[in-house]
Amino acid sequence: MCSRHWIGFLFVAAGCVSGCSSNSTVKGVVKLDGNPVEGATVSFVSEDGKSTYSGQSDANGNFTIAGGADNKQGAPSGTYKVLVIKTPKYEGKMEPGSPEYFKQMEKSSPPKEGMPGMRPGMGGPGGRSPGVKSELPAIYASVSSTPLTVKIPLETNPVVIELKSKP
Repeated sequence: MCSRHWIGFLFVAAGCVSGCSSNSTVKGVVKLDGNPVEGATVSFVSEDGKSTYSGQSDANGNFTIAGGADNKQGAPSGTYKVLVIKTPKYEGKMEPGSPEYFKQMEKSSPPKEGMPGMRPGMGGPGGRSPGVKSELPAIYASVSSTPLTVKIPLETNPVVIELKSKP
């Protein structure tokens, strides 16, 4: 009888250990000078730079963060640098391999020193690729320059990411 209780306790403890490290739901709104930003990519980069959690903003500036190795919604507890990039939309029809396709791909290359997990020569941090032509101030596109940080678990959810035209 007693051994059954211990086995049950071990299953509950194992479930808590795996469940206790779960991601926190992260929803937010991104604004530029108080106005919602549609079509922005909002990325949370872990302090060690090894994990990124991202979401795309809708017409009201709302986004939900997902990512990590399992691409689940939310992010684990910790402090994150926040990157916000908005690339121009391509209007028209594009065929893969066409000149227009390659021009658009060139415009959408990773920002210089912006994307985590990139190594020198890969076009990211330490790399020297041409930067993304973001419609938002460049300060928000790089881990080394962004003034934005978020701590998870959030004190308020949704989190409001306030950008300034002239930071």
